[in-house]
Amino acid sequence: MRLVLQSVLLPNEVSQRQEIYYLASGSIKIMADAVKVQPNGIFSTKTYMNLFDGAVWAKYTNKNIFNLEIEIKGIAELEIYSWGETGEQLISKHTIEHLEMKKSSVQFALSEDETVYFKVKAIADVWIKQMQYTLEAAANELSDVHLSVVICTYKRNRQVMENIRKLKSSLFFRQASKYYQKMSVQVVDNASELKESDEVYFKLLHNNNTGGSGGFARGILESRQDIQQYGISHVVFMDDDVEFVNETFYRLYALLSLVSKQYQDHPIAGRMFKMKQREIQYTASEIWNKGDLRHIGYNQDMSKGDKLQTMNKELGEYSGWWFACFPIEFAKKNLPLPFFLHCDDVEYGLRCGKKPLLMNGVQVWHETYEERQDSTILYYDIRNAAIVNVIHEKYTTSKEVTKAFNRKMLYSLKATRFAESYVVMVAFEDYLKGATFFVENQNKKTINRHSLATDLLRAIVMFGVLQIKSIRKGKKAFQSYKQLLRR
Repeated sequence: MRLVLQSVLLPNEVSQRQEIYYLASGSIKIMADAVKVQPNGIFSTKTYMNLFDGAVWAKYTNKNIFNLEIEIKGIAELEIYSWGETGEQLISKHTIEHLEMKKSSVQFALSEDETVYFKVKAIADVWIKQMQYTLEAAANELSDVHLSVVICTYKRNRQVMENIRKLKSSLFFRQASKYYQKMSVQVVDNASELKESDEVYFKLLHNNNTGGSGGFARGILESRQDIQQYGISHVVFMDDDVEFVNETFYRLYALLSLVSKQYQDHPIAGRMFKMKQREIQYTASEIWNKGDLRHIGYNQDMSKGDKLQTMNKELGEYSGWWFACFPIEFAKKNLPLPFFLHCDDVEYGLRCGKKPLLMNGVQVWHETYEERQDSTILYYDIRNAAIVNVIHEKYTTSKEVTKAFNRKMLYSLKATRFAESYVVMVAFEDYLKGATFFVENQNKKTINRHSLATDLLRAIVMFGVLQIKSIRKGKKAFQSYKQLLRR
């Protein structure tokens, strides 16, 4: 059975930056349905989007023999290169002379340390159409995959409707395609503004505004109901305001179809690229580090070749829900905790306990954290980070929690950032109310705007009061969060 693992992408409406798609020498023209390479021109796929990473496929699927399929017309030399720790090596070279558009197929083998790319060198005018990496697999070697895509939205109607349109335009919704019936979509509208829908493979549901964690939890519950009907194997969490190309889902589907038993319980992380600099990877995956986040591949320019050989090797602890894929077996037994905003993805990923796998091209473009900060988000960042650290034993005593809050409060006071100090204090005060309050109060926190302008004296008094409260309530709150997952 032929399985497409990866198709070569060209610049598109999401990102026009050529260098993440192809490299060119001489005259190259991107046409509506083909690439034209004029004599002496060279078209190369030694790029972020189009490198074929044998290490990913060999390690996670135990496969190492692949095919390059390319539809081509004209006279050209096709060269296939491996690129590993010892450098680059020409592994296959073919002269092509096709008077009409015709498919050529070349088989090659790769080790766990190698990536592969190809060059088309035009001798006369050359037109290239579909370019794909494939393999042949027996039916019993393939897992049944069905992706349940869960999108939580709140008052981003234009963005989410565009993403719904894009998903519905994919091969997963075309009856003649082998991908058909392999995806369903659950859109949870926390603002209840969009028109509800209950179609085959697509639902749009109204939901109370319980934040991202509540919306994604509702999506998981809906996915659970469809497991038998659709044969759901995985749940994909995706933000409403991302941009993406459908190739992301095709590559994800291929990897999940072949992944070996050793890795079937691992999530798959979707990278985040920047909206304003679309060749820049903001992060590939995350390491929690008690809330002092470490982004894997932070701020890397993926149009530059020095990042490409190792781009899939270093793995994080969890994946953000701008795009994260979990096995349904985990989602069947686990719902997100009611964090409302922020750290729900951290806790859920740490609870899963498996390192998310990476693959180039499985990604979205999204606004970065720095561009979305406000007092409410700061509140949830601080409160929720403390709860995550307690649940997952990053803090082992209640005194550690108090010290962490105190450091944040004193830092903002010394910097005379009284608005920030007030938010930190409110977060600490609510943390001290314990797990029952946390679970039962799922509405969005309102920060009193007048209190943001508090003066130094008032801030010092509030700080002192919180020290007394932490002595009285700190241990009890700490123990209540430790028991939270057992509820």
